[in-house]
Amino acid sequence: TGRLLDFIKMLLEDEFQSKIESQKGSILRDNSVVCRIQSAFARETGKKFLTFLLRDLIMKVVQDADLDLEIDPKKLESKQNLEHNRKKLLEFSQRFLDRIITPQTI
Repeated sequence: TGRLLDFIKMLLEDEFQSKIESQKGSILRDNSVVCRIQSAFARETGKKFLTFLLRDLIMKVVQDADLDLEIDPKKLESKQNLEHNRKKLLEFSQRFLDRIITPQTI
């Protein structure tokens, strides 16, 4: 990854230098090879990080057969379920946000 980062850095530096004089407003705005490489790298790196960061929380949601997070009243049997599910959904949403905001908690 280190060599790839060096390569992307070099490409970005060239992109900035080539546009700094003539097209300041279009730096990293076009669909150049440099922009696509940078986007692909960020997407792949971000995907790996989010997978590492959120995998266990996602598995809890997916594997818990008793967990019902449905909040559409039309799809629920009673209002009591709606309030319970709403609270659970908020609880799990907060867990995801906390994990993303403070990843050192894992």
